[in-house]
Amino acid sequence: MKALSVRQCWAWAIVQGYKLVENRTWATEYRGLIAIHASLSNEDMASSSHVLREHGIVHPADPPRGCIVGTVRLKGICRRKELPALGLVAPEYSNFATGPYCWILDTPRILVSPIELQGRQRLFKIEPAALEILHNSQFIIEGGPS
Repeated sequence: MKALSVRQCWAWAIVQGYKLVENRTWATEYRGLIAIHASLSNEDMASSSHVLREHGIVHPADPPRGCIVGTVRLKGICRRKELPALGLVAPEYSNFATGPYCWILDTPRILVSPIELQGRQRLFKIEPAALEILHNSQFIIEGGPS
């Protein structure tokens, strides 16, 4: 299974279902389940928090970092200008899509207990010990916009 490191509060918003697009400068052929890893960096926390609040989304004051916080399915990748033609105009897409590549996500699941793991750049393979913990973990399926 692969994982993607994302800064907080974006990682929280993704697994909660509030943000179902991840912006990257690169594309991948991979499609399927990915773990969302909340990076240790808090560099983007103030700006992401501000953007979420602008859309009426309140996040935890100190969301977990340096761990896997949940999973999503990477459904596809497109350019930002292609979102409307694909019917992806709901707020969880349009409010957060900046591109250049928009990774389209669905099926967010929140881990009950985040799994500590060192992140990496790009998509990375989860080490076997952490993967076993992930497969035996409990998830919260609900979350996000109703």
